[in-house]
Amino acid sequence: MTTVHPHPEEPAQMTTTLAPAPARQIVPPEDRFATELAFLAAHDSGPRPPAWRLTPRAVVTFVMGSAGSALKLPDDAEVPDGVPRRLVIEDKFVGDRALVERCVVTLAGERGLLLVGEPGTAKSMLSELLSAAVCGTSGLVVQGTAGTTEDQLKYGWNYALLLAQGPTRQALVPSPVLTAMSRGALARVEEVTRCLPEVQDSLVSLLSERRIAVPELAGTDDALAHAAPGFNLIATANLRDRGVSEMSAALKRRFNFETVGPIGDLDAETALVRGQARASVERAGAPFQVDDAVLEALVTAFRDLREGRSAEGWRWNGRRR
Repeated sequence: MTTVHPHPEEPAQMTTTLAPAPARQIVPPEDRFATELAFLAAHDSGPRPPAWRLTPRAVVTFVMGSAGSALKLPDDAEVPDGVPRRLVIEDKFVGDRALVERCVVTLAGERGLLLVGEPGTAKSMLSELLSAAVCGTSGLVVQGTAGTTEDQLKYGWNYALLLAQGPTRQALVPSPVLTAMSRGALARVEEVTRCLPEVQDSLVSLLSERRIAVPELAGTDDALAHAAPGFNLIATANLRDRGVSEMSAALKRRFNFETVGPIGDLDAETALVRGQARASVERAGAPFQVDDAVLEALVTAFRDLREGRSAEGWRWNGRRR
């Protein structure tokens, strides 16, 4: 049996139901703390560096929190939809406030920021938080490895378009760094010292001249890609990992170095581990049932291994300090 449309000349109307957005294991800080970012943008209307979403003072507050006190928006401030007029800003980075302030000052200038330290000291998390607060995205990132190439730091090509049209702006595939340059945003390079030295040094001219040459497009307006105001770069480096390539002196001079140390207070580190463990377990749909004594023992053991001595002063060779 065939069903005939009553008006064959009129196509049937079709509706499309969009599937809900899939859940994410890790929510980037610009989405997770979107309410805080919108609140701080309205709370502090002071001067901002070019292309910054927040003032430098508000960036520090976003990272370090409001010390448990609720901030209040000015009476004449325009409140975005869904943003309360009073809000407690969560503390996200357990560390020295002066360190974060120096990082913000560096990013407001024209020198790159290099966060160095031992593995597990939240260098990547700090770079994500700074990027989210400054430019609204932490996703313009290149992961440094021994296989990272210069193309991943500068640009590549869509080879189908390259064969069809030759070297054109449309065929060029910008790297996250080049995208950040064009937007006036922050780019991130994780584990920069794991890249080969010749790949690292491709950042030298980029950081000093603030432009990338595209010789394939010579003779056109796109032969030079200039950085828009607000562009800067945050790199991280673990100093203890094997396979680390030493940075050249020329590249080091383009960065301000900031050392991110381990958390000094046992209680603060235990609270941080508890919060991260609870969030991880709850994402898996299971209840968090770990005794505080177990957490403290684990944190203490890792602190002893990291420092090479126990909390009581015993060193690894069995001698008391």
